[in-house]
Amino acid sequence: MAKFRPISEAALKKAKAKAAENPTPRATTISFNRTVDMINIELNTGATVSFPPEKIEGIKGARRADLLDVRSEGGGTAIWFPSLDVYLSVAPLLEQFFGPMEWGRKERRAAASRANGKRGGRPPSKATHTERALAC
Repeated sequence: MAKFRPISEAALKKAKAKAAENPTPRATTISFNRTVDMINIELNTGATVSFPPEKIEGIKGARRADLLDVRSEGGGTAIWFPSLDVYLSVAPLLEQFFGPMEWGRKERRAAASRANGKRGGRPPSKATHTERALAC
């Protein structure tokens, strides 16, 4: 059996800082509105997304009582329906409705470009003198 090792305060702070930098949308509040049969997800971005459970594999056809018991897991990256034993990842769930999104890729590229610019721009080519002459 695996032994549990407690996480240090420094490691916890580092993980929290990394999560704060991550632009991937996370659920802050999740609920099932039985009046209109919609699942509502409030995101850390300030947006609220609602969708009918019939559109999602795993919770399609579920009883209302099972949908009322919904929780956020993994710091808001997943949604859990305990009575159905169903986990849904937030980002792929949003992609199902809005299409493919490269969460964070644009920001990572911009940050890399800024860092590269601070070092003097694109590094020089490592091509040899002969290779450059042949390329002309």
